[in-house]
Amino acid sequence: MYGYDAKSLDDPCIKAADESAVLAAKLLIPGTSFVNILPVLGKIPAWVPGTFSVRTAALVRKWTKEMTGVPMAHAKKQVVSQSSPLFV
Repeated sequence: MYGYDAKSLDDPCIKAADESAVLAAKLLIPGTSFVNILPVLGKIPAWVPGTFSVRTAALVRKWTKEMTGVPMAHAKKQVVSQSSPLFV
């Protein structure tokens, strides 16, 4: 993505994608969250006790932003240095 090649499974982009997928899968299992039954419960602040789903969703958003941010930062760095294969 954006000219970024992951070299190994220890790559920060791969780790963020894996963590995001694992956490999101926990939220999607039927019966694990009341948010699946009453979506309005997703609007409750994360500091309220018992809001596991809201806190987990916030972590999924964080890991997803990191996953997309690493390749984007790499692309910006290439454009600034003008060594991007996109401009050749």
